[in-house]
Amino acid sequence: MAKKGEESNFEIQKANKPTVEMVAEQLLDGNLKKDFMKFLDWLKQEKIRLQWGSTNSFNANYKGKRVARIEIGRGGRNCANHISIIIHTAERDKFAGYLEGQTEEVVDIFMKNISKTCNDCGVCAPGKSFDISGKHYERVCFDGLGSHGLRYINPDAEQTEIVKKLMNARKDYIMKMLTLGLNPGTAY
Repeated sequence: MAKKGEESNFEIQKANKPTVEMVAEQLLDGNLKKDFMKFLDWLKQEKIRLQWGSTNSFNANYKGKRVARIEIGRGGRNCANHISIIIHTAERDKFAGYLEGQTEEVVDIFMKNISKTCNDCGVCAPGKSFDISGKHYERVCFDGLGSHGLRYINPDAEQTEIVKKLMNARKDYIMKMLTLGLNPGTAY
């Protein structure tokens, strides 16, 4: 937090709009930085554009629609060596469409991240029931997932591959919805 009379990091970044590479250069080092830079190269290859969103946070967009949010240094706290990648998926009534046509591996990854039974707390009661790839899911809870963003903190090589698969699933969903003339939503 800025001291009285000083500009906050948010105000400075809002005026200057740093690139994700600039922020990574300041706050990351070692293998985390090296692996993150490779991930950024992958994003470019996939035509996923990064846009400054807030202090040390960047929106990853494809065809103008949100795919993920990348946060470095815990936002305004400027913590060294901290990356958070939040994959945007689909709104709770569109999971079947989001995962339709995806490999069983991607469906399993996604469902392992969100599968818990609704306990009628009121957030999503009574949960959502749906079929994906021939499997029926009953009373799936959505509490704590926002609009179904899957968060990976300091992903290792294996988790980065999962992140890529889930981001590609979101890209596929965006293209499918745009092709049908429908809005894939922002998922956030």
